[in-house]
Parts: sequence; C-alpha cells; structure tokens
Amino acid sequence: MFDASADELRAAHEELCATSEQLVADLAAARTSAHAAVSAARKEAADGVDAAREDLSAAIAELSADVDASVDAVRSDAAAALSAVSADHGARLAGLEGGVDGLREEVGGKLDAALADVKARMDAVAAEAKRSSAALRAEVRSLAGSRGGGEVG
Repeated sequence: MFDASADELRAAHEELCATSEQLVADLAAARTSAHAAVSAARKEAADGVDAAREDLSAAIAELSADVDASVDAVRSDAAAALSAVSADHGARLAGLEGGVDGLREEVGGKLDAALADVKARMDAVAAEAKRSSAALRAEVRSLAGSRGGGEVG
C-alpha cells in the first residue's frame, strides 16, 4: 500500500515529532506572552483608575475650596448689607419721631432683598458645585471605561 521504506517512515515520524514539539513550545511562548500582556494591561488600567481618582480628589478639593470661598464672600456681603441696613435704620429712627411702621416696612424690604440675594448666590454656588462634580464623575467613568477598569463609584 505504501511505497515508502521504513527509513523514510522513521524520518517522516521524527519530522512530525519535531514539528509537534516546536508547536507546543510556540504555544507555551504565546501563552506566556499573552499572560504578560494581560498583566501589563491590567496594571496600566489600575494605574489609570488610580490617577483618575487622584485627579478627581484634587478637583473635588479645589471645588470645595471654591465653594467655601464663595460662601464666605456671600456671608461677608450679607453682613455688610445687614450692617448698612442697620446703620440706615438707626439714622432714620434718630431723625424720625413718627412713621416707625413705614421704617419697619422699608428695612424689612431691604433685609428681604439682601437675604434673597444671598440665597440666590448660595443656590448658584451649589448648582455649579453639583454640575462640576457630575462632570468630573462622568470624566472619571469615561477614563475608567476606556481603559477597561470598570465603573468608579
């Protein structure tokens, strides 16, 4: 059936064995290389997530400082407005014998306006803080997602 000699068959068998051993060695090398690549990618993703967390923490700290400064400025403005109203009130009381009710309405209106202004400023600061925080979270999620790191809470 076969015209090959035993020597030819032995040589073909040895060649097949050598090829098989080379394929096994190549597969082992490919597996080792793949494991190394996966490990490197995981480390890079973890480093990216850590860096994003650090950036987020720094941005939150900066935003918190900005909010604190804005709140302090609003408080200072409110104190100045109240002081001005109080001084105005004192001067009017000293100069007026009648009309106390009218003066109370005027001062109350100024106080209401000053407090409404303070509340509007504080609401604006809070809205900006929420918007900035949401934008930073979205950026961190985007960075973590693009590196295969999953979600960041």
